[in-house]
Amino acid sequence: MSQTEGPEFAPGAGLSGAAPSSSGDEPKSGPSEPHNAYVDESGASLWVRALYMLLFGLIAYVVLCVVFFVSALQLIVFLVTAKPNAELRHFSREAARYLGILVRFLLFLDDAKPFPFSPFPSEPPAAS
Repeated sequence: MSQTEGPEFAPGAGLSGAAPSSSGDEPKSGPSEPHNAYVDESGASLWVRALYMLLFGLIAYVVLCVVFFVSALQLIVFLVTAKPNAELRHFSREAARYLGILVRFLLFLDDAKPFPFSPFPSEPPAAS
């Protein structure tokens, strides 16, 4: 193996880099799950998280559609009154915050399940 290249693997070798043994006296591996199986802070498996991700992805899509509609409405209000509507701004701020929380969950940046499985955020997240 040279210093600039990674480890060399023989054809048919496993992840350990060693060629598979043809003898039948190999010890059986422990649990059937891999060592790096994903389990979130609540103990849920990757499959459960995948189902939550599908649900929250659909919710994020709906929220984004609502945000587009509200932005068009805000533009119309601004063109007519020459100032943005305060209630629409507040709603937009909350929708943007919720969308950010959904995206953080979808990108594995946070394991906490967003609303409706947790309280709706009332305070902006603390800057870190």
